Amino acid sequence: SSHSSTNSHWTDKFNIGDPDEDDGHWVTMPNKKHIFIKDNDGQSRTALSSNAKSYNSSNSTSDSDNRKRTEEHIIRKQKELDEDNKRRIENKEVNKKSTGETGRAANINKSDNLDESIKEKEKSKISLVQNVMGFPIGKNYKGACYNLAKELIGPDTAGMLDMAHEKRNDPAYTKEAIELDNWDDYRVASDKVFLKKKISKEFRDYNFNINDIPGYFFKNNSEPSKRIAKDPDFLKKIKEDINKIINTKDGTSMEFPNYGKNRKSNLHYALGHIDIKNGHYDKDGNLHVKIYDTYDFNKDNQNPLNQAGRAAMMKGELKPFFTIHDIFIPKEDLE
Repeated sequence: SSHSSTNSHWTDKFNIGDPDEDDGHWVTMPNKKHIFIKDNDGQSRTALSSNAKSYNSSNSTSDSDNRKRTEEHIIRKQKELDEDNKRRIENKEVNKKSTGETGRAANINKSDNLDESIKEKEKSKISLVQNVMGFPIGKNYKGACYNLAKELIGPDTAGMLDMAHEKRNDPAYTKEAIELDNWDDYRVASDKVFLKKKISKEFRDYNFNINDIPGYFFKNNSEPSKRIAKDPDFLKKIKEDINKIINTKDGTSMEFPNYGKNRKSNLHYALGHIDIKNGHYDKDGNLHVKIYDTYDFNKDNQNPLNQAGRAAMMKGELKPFFTIHDIFIPKEDLE
């Protein structure tokens, strides 16, 4: 909606007077401020004196009624103005939020064209992690950061973060992993429909070409896969949803919990939410399943580490990828 110039105001239609010169009354506004309103159409005391004989005594509305009506009208108009201002502020915040995300996504490969305010916001997120957590990522990533992540959170959080950087500190993390070209790699042909849908959904905010997003298939003898197979929360979910995992196409899903300061949340930060599918037993009763994940950062997760990771990936300082872990669970662990 359009608004009039700042030189005019809705109160201009009322006779704002001088309490030392004019007859009138005070009106208290909702904001506790006061304005002085002239009575009798704004005539000054001098004018009233000279025109006293011609005053229309048959006027149907008394001065007190006029004052009351004026007060009510001003208060109502002030409330309307306040509500209008509130709506404009709310709309501005909504527009800022919606254009902020699409702006970042539209210019993911053109960081120089990003709005300066967005750039500063993204920088502040990374700065928060650097200053509060001592955990630099993206262009500031160093070996010390990898070691810190491994020590404070866990080997898989550090390993996944390392994989997202051009300059790796621990290539051995993917020693037992097969690197896949993309979702359409012939080695995961049976999963390509599911992978294409999942990758498209999880990276939709980033404006990446999904054909350029590589993957890693971790064999069941890899250290990451073995750690997942022994995780208590993972095993609990497997036992709860074993029928879905074995007998349905979609399988099940889970979120690795964040334990905060109580204990390390390695798999929460490394994988977060995963899909569990393609379960089957071997001849000895051991269970084989596959878990699927994408390395991305949820915009709704306000954790400083997550927000810093999202900011860095938006700016092209972290590489996207997807993972498949082949998991072997011995029969005795299912009992």
